[in-house]
Amino acid sequence: MTKKIIIIGGGIAGLSTGIYARINGYDTTIFEKHSKPGGLCTSWHRKGFIFDYCIHNLAGTGNLELREVWNELGAFEGTEIIDHEVFTRVEDSKGNELNIYTDLDRLERHMKEIAPEDSKTIEEYVKAGKSLSSANFFSMDMGGTLSKLKIVPHMPKAMKWGKITLNNYAEKFNNEFLKRAFPHVQYDMSTSNIPMFPHLLFFIWF
Repeated sequence: MTKKIIIIGGGIAGLSTGIYARINGYDTTIFEKHSKPGGLCTSWHRKGFIFDYCIHNLAGTGNLELREVWNELGAFEGTEIIDHEVFTRVEDSKGNELNIYTDLDRLERHMKEIAPEDSKTIEEYVKAGKSLSSANFFSMDMGGTLSKLKIVPHMPKAMKWGKITLNNYAEKFNNEFLKRAFPHVQYDMSTSNIPMFPHLLFFIWF
């Protein structure tokens, strides 16, 4: 008897599930209400405008475990992966700008140039990012129990930074520009009061 599976939605998750289902012997059907698959990786034209609702960044381009998944799916074939020097940039009306560099040492130097008076707070921020970068939170479900156990020593840090929001941390800066700019460093999600932990997790990708 042929095993069958129905997948609702032809986005990246649905397409990936479909591929792995076929690899494992399932007769697979994907239902997608759009005229083309791709989900957030698609764009469309409407009344002379292009709407590009693409993902902001792709996890796993450098991470060895996650990259194996993309390679299995054939997603990177013939594709140039661009690793940007700047993750995000915040500018004000006076021309001041805060760049969140993907090189953490460069990020630290840049922030200290902006606000030497905030050196200790900047060092704490960068140190937190570096300490979490050794924890592979994004791939912990791929390596079984052992992979999950490797995350355990990092859980106190995760809990600590999960209780502090970007807005909270911004108040630690004495520099007025950093105080205003810092809440916007995660895709300008300051209104969501996003915790520091998911922001710091991005340093793993860097």
